[in-house]
Amino acid sequence: MHEMALAEGILDIALDYAKQNDAKKINEIGLLIGEMSGVEIESLTFSFDMIVKGTIAEGAELKIKHVPLMGKCSKVRQGNSMSSTMISGARNARTAS
Repeated sequence: MHEMALAEGILDIALDYAKQNDAKKINEIGLLIGEMSGVEIESLTFSFDMIVKGTIAEGAELKIKHVPLMGKCSKVRQGNSMSSTMISGARNARTAS
């Protein structure tokens, strides 16, 4: 379950940032998570909610924006978002991000 380690890292960064800025409370944390990252959002949220108890981040909401995988056809040179099913069948596709 690598989501627990991710949650711990997110909390560490948020607490460090809050300390540097003399914050008394963390209300929300914004995250960009790529489509092919393998992160289980429910597990990440559950883990985060467990470890923030007793900290200034208790009750903070994770604002998660999903980032699509972008690819480019090597023949057409056109970029577009791609799904995992497209990747498994694509011969000329290359991931761009």
